[in-house]
Amino acid sequence: MTRFLAGLLFVLTVLHRPAPLRAQPAPTSVTVPLIVEGNRPYIVGFTMGRDNVLPTTNAGHAEGMIPGHVLSRYHVVFDYPAATFTLASPGTLTARGAAMPMPVSTPQGFPRTQLQVNGVTYGMLLDTGASFTMVSELLLKTWGRDPPTWPRHAGAFGDAATLGGQTLETMFVPEGSWGSFPLREFGVVSQREGTFERYMSGMMRRPIVGSLAGNVLSGFRVELDYAHETLYLSAR
Repeated sequence: MTRFLAGLLFVLTVLHRPAPLRAQPAPTSVTVPLIVEGNRPYIVGFTMGRDNVLPTTNAGHAEGMIPGHVLSRYHVVFDYPAATFTLASPGTLTARGAAMPMPVSTPQGFPRTQLQVNGVTYGMLLDTGASFTMVSELLLKTWGRDPPTWPRHAGAFGDAATLGGQTLETMFVPEGSWGSFPLREFGVVSQREGTFERYMSGMMRRPIVGSLAGNVLSGFRVELDYAHETLYLSAR
């Protein structure tokens, strides 16, 4: 389970050759293409240093990840409709979109957001690196009882097949909301009880019951102002 979760918490990135380990200044603001495959974002044009992310034009590439504690040092925009990714130094971008709180854990740098379903608010990890939204098996079972007509399937179904790990069930929620934005039918998968309630919540500022991921994020321009712990959201 630990091995599985390690892949959930970071932005999945295409990287060029490693940067020298000496300290280098962060970019003021750099925008590069955002490539989305199977609801998962890939970013071309950055390389990892020891403690930062730097733009690069070097030839060649290798696949890797940006750890949350590094990404949280920047102001980040995943603009799915425009297919662009922006990385900026704190205080250099003018925020755009509907603002909502985004508590960020330390030292992990994991952002938290909230999702509303059936009038109930649920804490979620904002998981920019994962392809499909996940919840605890207890929550999915609750949703499956009231109302019992929501479509559900054993294991990973449809786009959820892009996930690894121990996917128990796939359910399609007819509607919900993310802040002021309505969500039409979207899929969620369930993970073992305790994965989010105990293990992941222990690394968050406040408890969570799941993670909000690419199958929902891909409909939005998602702007993460880590320094001010604020999420700015714009619809497609």
